[in-house]
Amino acid sequence: MAGVLREDHIAAQNRLRGGLDGVDEDMKCVPADMFVQSAGCLVVDLPHALTLLIWHGKLGIWQIPKGRRNIGESMIDAAFRETYEETGYRVDRLKVNMRTRASIPKDERQGKKVDVAEVISDNEPVAACTYECPQSAERGVMKTVFFFPASGDSTSERDLDTQEAHEHLTPQWFPFEEAIAKLTFQAEKEAARKIIELIQNSGHVLGGANGEKAEEH
Repeated sequence: MAGVLREDHIAAQNRLRGGLDGVDEDMKCVPADMFVQSAGCLVVDLPHALTLLIWHGKLGIWQIPKGRRNIGESMIDAAFRETYEETGYRVDRLKVNMRTRASIPKDERQGKKVDVAEVISDNEPVAACTYECPQSAERGVMKTVFFFPASGDSTSERDLDTQEAHEHLTPQWFPFEEAIAKLTFQAEKEAARKIIELIQNSGHVLGGANGEKAEEH
C-alpha cells in the first residue's frame, strides 16, 4: 500500500510540473451531502497497557470507537463524545509527539516555512481512514474517520445506557497486540498501530505504577 501511495505521489508531482493543468486534473469538488466526517479515539489504559475496542454484535466485527460529527461540533469533541456514547467510559486527552501537515501558527514559525511540523499535541488527529460509507443508501458517499489518542481507566465503572437505541456494542479492553489482531479492518489496524507507536515514543510509561509520562534525561 505504501508503495502504491508513493507511486501516486510521484505521478502527481510529475503532473504538477506541467503547470496548472495538473492541479486542475487532480482537483475534485465533492458536495457536503456526498461525504461523511467521523471521529473516534484509540483509548489506552497506560498503567495496565491495555486498549479499548468495541464489539459490534450485529455485524460480528471489532472496531475502534467512532461516529459521525454533529453539525457545529469540532472533530475532537465528536471523537470524545462518540467514544463515551459507544463505550460508557469517560476518557481524557493524551499528548503525543507527532508529525502533522497542519500549519504552525504564524507567530510560532520564526519566519520559516514548514511543510511537515513536529509537535507535542493532544488535540490533533494522528491518523485518518477513508472509505465508501456503508451506511449510506446512495453509492459514492465517502467517509473519513479521524482518530485521536486518549487515556482511560479499565478498572473504572463504565456508565450504562449511553448508546443509541439501534446500537448493540460491547466495549472490551485488550493488550495492545491482541487488540490490533482483533480489529476487523486493516486500515484500523494500521491506525491503532500508529497511535500506540506514537504513545510509546512519546515517553509515556506503559504498565507502570501510574502511567505518567516518563521524565526526560
